[in-house]
Amino acid sequence: MIFSNPYGLLGLLGIPIILVIHFFQRRAKALPVSTLFLVQQTQRESARGRNFERLLNSPPLWLQLLMVLLFTWLLSGPRYLKEASVQKLAVVVDSSASMAVFKGEAIAKIDSELEKLRGNASAVEFFLLDSDPSKARIYHGDSRQSFLEAFRAWEAGGSAHGVRDSLKMARSMVGEKGSVVYLTDREVTQPEFGTHVFAVGQEVANCGMTGVEFERRDGDLVWRVSVKNYAAVPQVREWFVELAGGQRSSKRSVELPARGVVTLQGLFPEGQDVCKVWLSEDAFVLDDVMPVVRPQPKEVQVLSTGELEGLDEKLVRSFEGVIRAQDASEVDVSLVRPSSEVEGDAIVFVKGSGGKYQKGEIVAEKHPLMDGLNWQSLLVRESAGVPHTEHDTVLLWQGDRALLYLRGGEHEVLVVNFDWEQSNAQKQEAFVVLLWRFVERLRRAKVGFESLNVETGQMLEVATDPLAGSGMVEFREVDLNGSPVGKGVEVRPAHVTALGKPGFFKVQQGGVELVHGGAHFADTREADFTDCVEQDIWAPELGEAVDRHTEEDHLWRYVVLMIVVALLGSWFFTNKRIG
Repeated sequence: MIFSNPYGLLGLLGIPIILVIHFFQRRAKALPVSTLFLVQQTQRESARGRNFERLLNSPPLWLQLLMVLLFTWLLSGPRYLKEASVQKLAVVVDSSASMAVFKGEAIAKIDSELEKLRGNASAVEFFLLDSDPSKARIYHGDSRQSFLEAFRAWEAGGSAHGVRDSLKMARSMVGEKGSVVYLTDREVTQPEFGTHVFAVGQEVANCGMTGVEFERRDGDLVWRVSVKNYAAVPQVREWFVELAGGQRSSKRSVELPARGVVTLQGLFPEGQDVCKVWLSEDAFVLDDVMPVVRPQPKEVQVLSTGELEGLDEKLVRSFEGVIRAQDASEVDVSLVRPSSEVEGDAIVFVKGSGGKYQKGEIVAEKHPLMDGLNWQSLLVRESAGVPHTEHDTVLLWQGDRALLYLRGGEHEVLVVNFDWEQSNAQKQEAFVVLLWRFVERLRRAKVGFESLNVETGQMLEVATDPLAGSGMVEFREVDLNGSPVGKGVEVRPAHVTALGKPGFFKVQQGGVELVHGGAHFADTREADFTDCVEQDIWAPELGEAVDRHTEEDHLWRYVVLMIVVALLGSWFFTNKRIG
């Protein structure tokens, strides 16, 4: 049994009040009598009026005390616990990376509030969910200990994301009568779906690495890593570089201004393709290490023949990862005239006759190859050109002439439908970017090896051979020396993502290595703790939970009747005594 209104027990304060009243006696009445034996029948009363004397044992006293007890019973709202009542509780945990700092506080918070969330139910059915709806359920069961153990084994590390879908899913699991709790480290202004919100964050002075870039300098590869101080005060950190084989550079200090960014840099040693840049550790460790691999894009082999001979050399000099093919059988993209027969991917350049400049409005079609490019200053001369068909995708018009289009078919063919040598296209940034995007389009589709520096959790485009094995690829984490860490997993090429934490990884298909990558944490929103807060928001449902798991006192009507009887009895004995 429980009392739904514990404040009703204050009604017991009426007992001492009644006792004090009964300690004071009434003033005696003067009764003239003619016979002395009648005096012996009168009660002994104070002649001085009301006075604090001994307590008199009387029926009104006990009836009034009984009324106080009965009133207190009604006011406190006694309820009886139902047998086998179950409270469903869904806990949604914010899995963004910043929660890794407050994981211990989050576990302690939910553990301390479980009894209140449980209410008066005899058992609890737990649901532990990640705030990312694409992640699997963390725990489901009725054991408090197993629930907390699953929570301790869970790890945060994702980027910032919306939580509405996860809260909606949690509410559907527990129903209208269950409880939903959201654990986070950021402020929540308007909780949805009747959610209890517990924010366990606080401001942390964090410094971390945000990204890496590379530069060729005198034949050497230089890496540059950006370090940001998110705090409002200057800080000093130490950093060093770790190489394969356990080699480490000496530690150096770096001064970081308040809210400022500093760049660290170094050379890739000869024969080294990977390294780790370490920053002295703070509370948020994900951005204190930067795994770096020597970037190597997939090679795209180009070849130009005939009148266009030498054009491939210009592409090689302009675009990284583009080389001149030595064998015609290994060509990835051919640079040809319209009259040439090409079986694979190609860029076709039309030969002009030196006519007048083409007239008409220049209009670019909406296409990934054309996004953000300005063609209004392009000047081309009239020429015969190659008519496009309904199967082709026009990229650029001038008047009713298609200047650029993609030829439909099995292969990727970009047709430059004007004489580019008699135009100003070579001076147009848009034309150069278009060629680069087309080459990158072919590079992404090519099956070959590449080494990449990516962000944690980033989706990867991995081109695979559909005829090799089952079409699946093996994803495996590796250490600085390239040795496997744990077991590899097979995934579909379209679902390959980088590691969720900083480190190195490899992607293979049929034993052939396709990707060697380094994943680093670069989410500056999650690394900034200036807006982390502590907050408790309780949804107005606890009273309803009491009603669900308990039954009312069905004898309350008899209690009311007993109060009425006691009241009448007290009135009766009091009047009889006075009379």
